[in-house]
Formats: sequence, C-alpha cells, structure tokens
Amino acid sequence: MLSAIYYLANHIEWNTKLPPHLIQANPFGKKQKIYLGFYLWSLDTLARETLLYGQPYGGKHNVDWRACARALNLLRDAEDQASAGVDDVSIFAEMTRIAHRQFHWQQSFSHDDLARYMRIYGQPGIRQVIEAEYALSVEQLFQGGFALLATFLTHEMLSPTFAKDAGDLLGFDMAPLMNRFSTTIPNLTDRILEEQSLDQDWAYTFNPLRSSPLITMPNGNVRCPITGMLSRRFTDGMYFEVGKIPDALSRYLGPAYQAYVGEVLTAVEGDLKIIAEAPYGTARRPKNTVDWIVEDKMGVLFIECKVLRLGKLARSKMAPAPETDHEYAKLAKAICQTYQTLQDAIDGHYPNWVSSTKSIYPLIVTMDDWNLFTHETQNALTEMALSEMKKRNLNPDLLDNFPYKICHIREFERAMQVMAQAGISPVMSGLHGKDRLGWQMDGYLSTDFPKELTRSLFPDDRSKIMPMPIPLR
Repeated sequence: MLSAIYYLANHIEWNTKLPPHLIQANPFGKKQKIYLGFYLWSLDTLARETLLYGQPYGGKHNVDWRACARALNLLRDAEDQASAGVDDVSIFAEMTRIAHRQFHWQQSFSHDDLARYMRIYGQPGIRQVIEAEYALSVEQLFQGGFALLATFLTHEMLSPTFAKDAGDLLGFDMAPLMNRFSTTIPNLTDRILEEQSLDQDWAYTFNPLRSSPLITMPNGNVRCPITGMLSRRFTDGMYFEVGKIPDALSRYLGPAYQAYVGEVLTAVEGDLKIIAEAPYGTARRPKNTVDWIVEDKMGVLFIECKVLRLGKLARSKMAPAPETDHEYAKLAKAICQTYQTLQDAIDGHYPNWVSSTKSIYPLIVTMDDWNLFTHETQNALTEMALSEMKKRNLNPDLLDNFPYKICHIREFERAMQVMAQAGISPVMSGLHGKDRLGWQMDGYLSTDFPKELTRSLFPDDRSKIMPMPIPLR
C-alpha cells in the first residue's frame, strides 16, 4: 500500500506516470488531477492509517487501483461519520480546518519555495543555528534535500548505500540529513497513536510523516511514501528544528525572516520607497518602528513580519476551542503591536518617516499560512485585537481608519510585484472593499489583477541548489 500511495501521490503532484497495476486511477490520462476523485490530503490520511493498521507482511505484491479505491472510499465514509455532528453554526469553523488540511496540498511546490527558505535560513545567526544542528552548510542542506526529492521522483526506494553514493557525488556527507528526516515504522506507529483522536478531529490530526517523511525499512532500504512531504520538510518544515531550540525563534529566525522580507522589497522592480526599521523612544523606554515601510505616490504600507506558526492542535480543533483561541491570541497581539507603533508614527514620533495625506495600510506578513478566510475567523480575531487594544489604551477607531490585512509570505511576494505595477492604494483599497471581506490575497490578485505578471524574484538562486535544470512546477 505504501508503494501504491507513492505512485499515486507522485502522479498527482509531479505528473509522473502510473505503473500498469495503477493505471485505472487515471485511465484517460487527465491532466487536471483535481477531477480524478482522490486527492493528496486523502492519500496523506491513507498513509497514516496504513502505517497504523496495515500488516507488515502478506497480501498482494502489487496493490492495484481497486484495492486503493476501496480503502479511500472507506476512509471517506469514516470521515463523513466523524463530521456528521457539525451543525450549521459550526460550518465556517469546519471550513477553516479543512483549509489547514487541504490548501497546502493544492499549492504546488516550486523553485521559489526553495529560494525563499534557503535565503531565510542563510541569514546570519539562523545560519549558524541550522549548520550546528545538521553539521552541513545551509547550501549543502538544500542541495541534499533537493537531491533526495529528485531521486524519489523516479525511484520508489533508496538502497542502504545511497547516502554514501550521493555524498561522494555531491561532496558532503548525506547521512546527517537523511537520519534527521528518517524513522522506522514502529516509531511512526507509536507517534500516530499519540496524536490519534477518534472523534470529529480524526481526519485532521497531525501525521508524523510530516516531520519524518523517510521510512527506513528493516532491510535498510529507505522509502518516501509521499514526496510532497519531503519537499515541504526541508523548506517550511525546518521550523521543526528551530522551534525546539530555546530563544531561537525570537533571537535568530525572527530577524532572519524580517531581513528576507527586505530582500523581497529590494528585488521588486518599481517606483517604491523602502524604509527599514529604526530605533526611537528614550533610553528608559526604547522602541522600534514597524519592520518595513513601503511608500509610493498614493499609499503607504506598514509591514510587520511575524514567524508565528499555527500549532498542530489548533489545526485539528474546531473553533472556538482553547487551542485555537490561544493561537489566535498571538496574532491579535501582533495586530495590536502594529497599531501601537502606527499611532506613534502618526503622532510624529518616528525618526525615519513623516505622516502625510497618503492612505496607510497595516500589513502583517506571516511565515506560516494561517488560512484566515472566513468571516467568523476574522471577526473573532478582530474582537481579540480590540480587547488587546483596550488593555493598551489604544483608540479602537484605528481598526476602522486603517484596516489591517494578514497575508502569507508567498502571497506577499506576488502582491508586492503587483503593487509595484498597479500602485499600493489601488491594490489595498480594493482588498478592503465590502465585497472582498475575508478574501485571501492570492485569490484577490488573481481576480482583480490578472494582467500584472509576476516573475521569480531570485532566479539565480536555483544554481546554488542544482547544477542542472530539473523540472519542478
């Protein structure tokens, strides 16, 4: 079954060919895989349940499509039963966690994802943290991760000698990287049982394959049932390592992420004035301005960079719940922090910017995708922000006069390129229109600015990861 999942997942995400015993999964060769009736997130669940309940020996040598389809249908029925108790009042909360489960699978992995995270983790400070963890340079780590990904796109299993053979070719030891990403089936089974929830949260619980996408089999061979988990593990998933190190998030990753946002702004071509963070205040009460200010002829962006990550429990629970409230409270504090410094700027306390009649748009750019697209989620977040503002004696009218927006870094990279062409105010004012409330940035840009083409911001970074072109979507 793990073999069948490997071929089906690769076919959906990377458009690889299906073997003869699975060809009935797509008998007519449809290119739009969304119409096949099975999805990467359902294969994610199938892999989890296979590891938990599948027998290690016996059965057919090749699991055919009929057996896979039957298993997927049984899982879908179980999921329907688990969510049967969701009422009309809770449907939007259910949509939010559906988004956490599905949306990242719908967004294809690209060269831009590689470049983004290699640049973030290549910044001073966080670079030393990562290199100490892996005994590899950041460049070697990404070269090794990509080498594994490229190999698993064409090979179902790696031999026990792969780490040495690949290391000889690349010029560095691959073992530290593979060991960090690998585990055994018994270990995975134990971790799945720890995460398991046999209620309405069943389909949404964390799959340990995300943190350990490689499986070392008893004979020493290495499998990767879903290569998409591997690609996300050595990019966005590097957070797993950093989050375990005391103070690493605030001391190293936060500044590194802020610096990367500055690199994005610099790489965007357009008539934009970019102002970096600066200290102000007094010796007794030192302060810092907003992370970045971007200004054009009509509008101003107040950009606050946050590495805040939505916890795995909050992704599986249906709001309102203590787990989700705790996570959204972190975002609410970030919103309030942005308005606090915005008020200082308007009052003339900034040393690097003077207020004018231009429209101001607070923008919180998160490293993680929080999928804040429902009215209920946004209203709850705004209520938390208002409560926090009350504690800090901030005027609540700031929310109405300068409505905030939260977007993911991937969306931000595209949005800045569009704003460089169309202008800050035309883009941001439309996003805050009544008919756009709750819209995510990507959907809005695709609908309202389809002609403003975007490009890869850091095309030269590809050569640092791979010496020759290998097709990635």
